[in-house]
Amino acid sequence: MFYCSTDIHVACLEGISKGLNLDKLNNDWEYWLTVGMWKLKSELKLAQVNKSAQCLENLMKFAPNLKIPERDLECAKICNEKIRSLINDDHQFDILNFFSDEFAKTKIVTPKDYMIRNYYADRVLNKMDGYKSPPMDGILYPSVPSGYNYNNLVLEPDIVENKLEFIGATKVRVLFPMGKEIIFEVKHRSLGVKADEKGVLQWNPTIQMKI
Repeated sequence: MFYCSTDIHVACLEGISKGLNLDKLNNDWEYWLTVGMWKLKSELKLAQVNKSAQCLENLMKFAPNLKIPERDLECAKICNEKIRSLINDDHQFDILNFFSDEFAKTKIVTPKDYMIRNYYADRVLNKMDGYKSPPMDGILYPSVPSGYNYNNLVLEPDIVENKLEFIGATKVRVLFPMGKEIIFEVKHRSLGVKADEKGVLQWNPTIQMKI
């Protein structure tokens, strides 16, 4: 599967750790990452999970350094009530919430922590015999490290081949100064560094990068 984010800063945070490592918020850290950039060639049809209000409330409590505003929690609750109204079935809404909570986990310890969300993906993307869902290109779900403010996508490889186009990549330096705002230094602006005809990125050799 192909995983990506709707924001470069979120892509960096997702690349640094699985879920959210709360220990990183209590220490100084520095990372260098290579972030690829893609554009859509055609529209995507995506399944979407809720922003879990309960998980967001817990994240606000246990990760105060993320500085998640109270307004985010209120917006999540309002949005979920609208989705409840659209589904018009409390039982089905509770099932969706169950899977939404799984996608919103803040800590991943073993691969088993992915089992329930993988089950959801298999059902939605028609990978299980005996079940049939409307055809989907992938799944849209809130990013944990962003405080659920931005989204991640998981797509089938053939969807990436047919509906996305690689346009470049950039190096990003990410700094976690303890108790302060996270700093992102994007080294290649615009569409980033292009690839040659063989798909090899042409980095500027004069720029010294710490990996």
